[in-house]
Amino acid sequence: MRLPLVLLVSVITLGCSDDDERPPVVPCSGIQCHGPPILGSGANDGSGDGGEAGQGNVLPVFSVTRFAGDDFLATTPYPEPAAVLADGEGGTTLEAEWNGVDPFALEGLSEAPFVLVDPDGGQDAVPTVLVPPLRGMVELPLVRATVLESILALSSQPLDVASDRAHLVITLINLGNQLPVAGATLTAQSAETVLYAAAGSWSDVVSETDSSGLSLLASVDAAPWPGKLISVAVSGAASAAIPLRAVSGAVTVLYVGIEL
Repeated sequence: MRLPLVLLVSVITLGCSDDDERPPVVPCSGIQCHGPPILGSGANDGSGDGGEAGQGNVLPVFSVTRFAGDDFLATTPYPEPAAVLADGEGGTTLEAEWNGVDPFALEGLSEAPFVLVDPDGGQDAVPTVLVPPLRGMVELPLVRATVLESILALSSQPLDVASDRAHLVITLINLGNQLPVAGATLTAQSAETVLYAAAGSWSDVVSETDSSGLSLLASVDAAPWPGKLISVAVSGAASAAIPLRAVSGAVTVLYVGIEL
């Protein structure tokens, strides 16, 4: 496993002297809030939605939120502290702290960074890995522990939130029309099972994505940050190989663009 150099950087906290002057962290809904689709194998570059870090010399401004439910779309504020690790330029790791209130910026991010948000024991939240956009105001939403546990409880085999394993939440998006991809099957060699969103619930009896394009690959091989590189195969309505990172004890949440 690659051991990254931890780069100590200055974190720019965008605080205000008066509570009333702080920019509010408001609920958000939709993939535009959390990041553009990343790509599976063979897709086009899709880079117009994301952009490079600090494009136009303006740094992205981050705030930590929390997914409201098991559709992994709408978010609500997260008013507790959290630690943030992110891929930096040259294989470095950048570190930041969310204080529960003030948005912050990071200098030196790589062009398409994986970011780990660790609530460090915060209430109803689990460590979450994301690939955020790098322009404007950007949310880093945590997965609720209660939501993850409720999904895993619907599996036909016993599953738990093991500290040495990871879970992958993937939404497949058609790059042509920006709509979710239905009828796709996802597999990963080390996954204990795959659950799909189905009829407002989740099931591992169902074998493909519904109109939400949403799946959860449960209990895959993982490693401590920066994680283990694994590949998720997509077949059926779409064909791709998705490279991603699985971090021990964390949930990776990605929007994956597929060119149909």
